[in-house]
Amino acid sequence: MVGVLLCLSAFAGIIDEMTPEEKAKFLATGQVTRSVPNPGSVWPEETIICKVPEDFRHAAALFTDYEAHPRCFPDVEMACVSQVVDSQTRQVDYRLRLPLTLGEENYTMEDRVACDDASCRVSWRLVRADTIKASQGSATFYSAGEGESILVYKSAVKPGRPGSRFFVRQAAGALRKTVGSFVPYLQKIQRENPEYLQGRVAEFEKMMEGCVGQSDTPKVKKAASRKWLAGFCEMLEKWKNR
Repeated sequence: MVGVLLCLSAFAGIIDEMTPEEKAKFLATGQVTRSVPNPGSVWPEETIICKVPEDFRHAAALFTDYEAHPRCFPDVEMACVSQVVDSQTRQVDYRLRLPLTLGEENYTMEDRVACDDASCRVSWRLVRADTIKASQGSATFYSAGEGESILVYKSAVKPGRPGSRFFVRQAAGALRKTVGSFVPYLQKIQRENPEYLQGRVAEFEKMMEGCVGQSDTPKVKKAASRKWLAGFCEMLEKWKNR
């Protein structure tokens, strides 16, 4: 129950933004996607909300296993930590296979991790790239009770390759495939190599020592209605009893 209350506190703003249709879809499928205009870019800003069958800190520990990203995310061909900025910040070099005929893209992202008692947020920004002009986003894991979490994944990219405007649908599909691959990868690790996950969690906890209470996860909207909170609590309970 404590975990559910923590989730409700951290997730109140997201609940207020969900339409009734999105809430129904989330309950039925475990995932909601949303696209909004991204100023200055031909590609929209994408938000994906999905359920994760693991504790929020454990899920974040696996998500920040950067050099394992090629095994987790299908279009990532290479990932290598190139610089440790501080205990919570890494610069990571990637090579990404782009949709259809767009080829490959080499780029470097700076990722920063911050946690509190109910969430862990991994935020990133572009450092350099072959052609991408701008890219930023975040993956926030919110507690949804013992052994469960909710991932809110946001991505805003400004492509630089000619013809990118003709691949909006393919780019969105590739992003959703990327996010959708995380849960099956997590479940495979849980099933086949739990010792590896335990090791990652230990490394993550060491990295995050002193971080609790310093999270930059989105703050709760003070005006969030009790009706919305109660409704979402009921939705969580239905999900867990499915």
